[in-house]
Amino acid sequence: MKYQGYTTFKASQEGAILTVTFDFGTVNVQGQEMLADLNGLAMRLERDRDVKVVVFQSANPEVWVSHYDTNLLKDMSTEAVSRDDVKLLDLQVILERISKLPQATIAKLEGFARGGGHEFALACDMRFAARGKYKFMQMEVGMGILPCGGGASRMARQTGLGRALEIILSARDFSADEAEAYGTINKALDPDEIGFMSMH
Repeated sequence: MKYQGYTTFKASQEGAILTVTFDFGTVNVQGQEMLADLNGLAMRLERDRDVKVVVFQSANPEVWVSHYDTNLLKDMSTEAVSRDDVKLLDLQVILERISKLPQATIAKLEGFARGGGHEFALACDMRFAARGKYKFMQMEVGMGILPCGGGASRMARQTGLGRALEIILSARDFSADEAEAYGTINKALDPDEIGFMSMH
């Protein structure tokens, strides 16, 4: 009953599993609405002892979660500041919160996850991706910025520094099988296996 009222996703609980299905606009863009929803969701989950597993999926067959809303980047500082004065982006704060949830969090990836969307997947405890449907990309370098949702540090821990740099500097799409080989996901599954997988 209590996981209601979100604009960018629907949340349904069955036993100890909460399934969060993103369904926002054409590409599930990661704007203020989604970040506010995720923050509210995290706040509830932090206090919920009944939910043990959270599965994040998308209603859009093409897109899991899209990139961070680039309109929000105009607020980013262009001045160099000391490390002590660095302010965290709202995206970093919320993904950090997601990464620390007491529940096991699973990204069920059946479409594109690019930029901030991929960083969100990396903030989950586990990632499973559908072959032929899933692709991920960190395209920030092509825009003249670095991945700013914690993706660079999380990816380096997942893949090792060399692989992380290759992913970030190439700014290209990687397939589910490449993702498995590189270690950014737990497993690549055939599309008909992934639904079954998340239920068991």
